[in-house]
Amino acid sequence: MKFHRIIALLLVIAPVLSVSCKKDEEEEVGEYLSGSIDLVFPSYVTSGYTKQFRIDTMSTLYRGDKLHKVGYYFTNPTTGKSDTVVFDGGVANPDFPDGVYTFTAPDKLDRYSISVTGYSKDYYVKSASVSFVVVDPRLDGKGSITGFELEDDSPLFVDPRDSRRYYTTTVEGKEWFRQNLGWEGAGKAYKDADAMSYIFGRYYTWNEARTACPPGWRLPSDEEWMDLAAAHGGAAAPDSYDIAGAAASLMEDLKFNGETMWEYWPDVKIDNAAKFSAMPVGYATVLDGVYDFFNYGDYTVFWTSTENEDGDSGIYRYIYVDKNIVFRGAGDKDSFAASVRCVR
Repeated sequence: MKFHRIIALLLVIAPVLSVSCKKDEEEEVGEYLSGSIDLVFPSYVTSGYTKQFRIDTMSTLYRGDKLHKVGYYFTNPTTGKSDTVVFDGGVANPDFPDGVYTFTAPDKLDRYSISVTGYSKDYYVKSASVSFVVVDPRLDGKGSITGFELEDDSPLFVDPRDSRRYYTTTVEGKEWFRQNLGWEGAGKAYKDADAMSYIFGRYYTWNEARTACPPGWRLPSDEEWMDLAAAHGGAAAPDSYDIAGAAASLMEDLKFNGETMWEYWPDVKIDNAAKFSAMPVGYATVLDGVYDFFNYGDYTVFWTSTENEDGDSGIYRYIYVDKNIVFRGAGDKDSFAASVRCVR
């Protein structure tokens, strides 16, 4: 193609491109919906968990002219489809009477996101979305926690208060829970999601932990923790309550929804020799009844029944991911929350 023919062709195309860009700009012009959408859903749910969303109680969206009501649709993370609950103009879809949308969590253990969008002619859409994780409390290799060593005759205790089952281990004549206490009569579940109560266990303040164990069981003392660690090679460091050489025997190489919980460190050869199955679910702080959760994947923290010398705080034992040490710490009795293992 000769040069002058190329120039001619460009002159023909250029106006078309100009018109196209202008049209796109005109289509983008619009007004914004006012108000907000309050979409609330737990961070963790079990498969089959069902929740109903009612548009008129969760949204305050409106147009500037206030003459035309807004429509809404949900995007289902399982199907990927959009379900129109209320049509543009405010008329409820007959398939969703009264503008109520029912969502059921999928079966697969994974992370998902659900969203709702408000829309109206000549207005930009406004959306809200939340992410959640589907979990399963079973320990048979099909639940969220895998790698938990079980045998056909693994000792088992059933809490008469809620029928929750706990596997146990016996060390030096003392029987210990192998799982964190999940009794819902006190404490708080991880991220305030009750589905996590029997997976990570609940987080209790010291004052709650003292009476949280089932009948016949108790919160272990610091001395009992020292005996537990000593039975598996632990020795108190000079001038310290910390116990070196025992953490790996209390830790188990577990996975949560397929992801390794304890990061690998060469100084910590996890073998779970005590069959204690410690998992790194961190701890929580409590302020005005609000729980903030910290250091999942790095720490496991357990209350003891022992108070510090002046009685203003409770003693806890903890393991950090990269040290083969059972550390000793102290926390406020009402503003620090940790896991509980019961003993008898």
